[in-house]
Amino acid sequence: MKEKQLSDLVFERISLYNRCINKIVESTDREFIDSKEMSKILNLDSSLIRRDLSLIGKIGKRGFGYSLPVLQEKIKEFLAKQRIWNVAIIGMGNLGNAILRYLINSKNNYRVSRLFDKDPAKIGKSTAERTIEDFTVLTPGYKIELGIITVPADDAPHVADRLIECGAEGILNFAPVRLNLPSRIYYREIDVIRELDILGAMISFYSK
Repeated sequence: MKEKQLSDLVFERISLYNRCINKIVESTDREFIDSKEMSKILNLDSSLIRRDLSLIGKIGKRGFGYSLPVLQEKIKEFLAKQRIWNVAIIGMGNLGNAILRYLINSKNNYRVSRLFDKDPAKIGKSTAERTIEDFTVLTPGYKIELGIITVPADDAPHVADRLIECGAEGILNFAPVRLNLPSRIYYREIDVIRELDILGAMISFYSK
């Protein structure tokens, strides 16, 4: 396993490039794109784009830019899009159900294989052809690679610990709490209220 050397921002930007390139490939029959055009589309510096893309291989051609099919494939390889990831969702309330529906109804490489909750009223019920299981039976025997946490803040640390015990290497946390996890675990968090607070503060600050 490689040491964590790249900034999370690099992965975020390359994910943006993936979306940008896919949209162009799907809507046109073009063969090439250059960093200047990508810069205009994404509002990013072209030199930054070139530096990021150099991480995924020598794929640019002077005078032409990047071959769209080659670039698309190389980005998919970098983002491990060729791999099917086993995902577990912990917390099957409104948010958990919305995430489940989104994942199964969109084209992606994430297989939601397990659903868990601690509410007896939800355990055993079926949703999207999957049965909600009792969180207390989540043991190392489950093969989980990525975990999505959509439980209250007080429950999130315990849920994360159980996911790690089950072999999860990556955790996406929607609970409004920062989790202190081992350095070997890859972690992302989405706090909707915090993001709205930031937007509100920006509007208020710059409108004065």
